[in-house]
Amino acid sequence: MNIDWRRIVERVRAIITQPAPTWRAIATETETASSLYRNYIMVIAAIPALFSFIKGSVLGFGSMFGLSIRIGIGAGLSSMVVSYLLSLLAIYLFALIVEALSPQFAGQRDRMQALKTVAYASTASCVAGAAVIIPGIGSLVYFAGVIYSFYLLYLGVQVLLGVPADKAAGFTAVCVVAGIVLGVLVTRFAAVFTGSVMPFGGYTFW
Repeated sequence: MNIDWRRIVERVRAIITQPAPTWRAIATETETASSLYRNYIMVIAAIPALFSFIKGSVLGFGSMFGLSIRIGIGAGLSSMVVSYLLSLLAIYLFALIVEALSPQFAGQRDRMQALKTVAYASTASCVAGAAVIIPGIGSLVYFAGVIYSFYLLYLGVQVLLGVPADKAAGFTAVCVVAGIVLGVLVTRFAAVFTGSVMPFGGYTFW
């Protein structure tokens, strides 16, 4: 699989720093679910999973006694793989939710556009997932990335799904609630499946 890293980096930069024109460009792009996953989603979804593994199994979690608590490498790798695969599934499931809800807010029902919306809106939260390795402020940076992903979703549904501006905030709020519920369910399933308490990056938004 040939990955165009330059294109991915440029798209990440563009959607974060210039979301309005970038959404307009995305709306005109012809994609399939497989090409979008292969050329973008599979790459950015790996960021929070990888850095959660580094934090949990390499750097460790600080404790109130000044000790570092680490998850075993084997368990950490297992958690990383499971969380990564489930995050790929969660993105698609969330896109189905967005697609289904869109007509209720005067938007279009278009699965590919919904998947594009979810995939690119998730960029901020996925990239911010790397911040979990930063002591002290890492969680705040990640939270900021999640909030910005909500804003990107708000902009994206207007352009890609045609949700009117006066309904976009309400639509986004409903999607966020649905995404949080989905994220909690996926995270709990991952924790039960792996038997690990390792934090699973990438699910807060989805």
